[in-house]
Amino acid sequence: MKIALSNDVLLATANEELKQLPWYKEGMALVEAEMKGEFLVMRSVGMGFENGHPDPKLLDVINDFAASFSDRYTLKK
Repeated sequence: MKIALSNDVLLATANEELKQLPWYKEGMALVEAEMKGEFLVMRSVGMGFENGHPDPKLLDVINDFAASFSDRYTLKK
């Protein structure tokens, strides 16, 4: 069963977990969360290049983190 958290708590929890990952870089942050149907969607900053394009080296690990996090948590309605 997933744990339902308010938006602020969900983002704080996600950002704390993010900071513990070996590939974390200063400036990475999850800044917005919403439910799209049954899916948790989070928007981030600092996970790409300065031109706004995603860093291909991070795509798999970011997706793994997002999948793991959304398997455990959901946004409280």
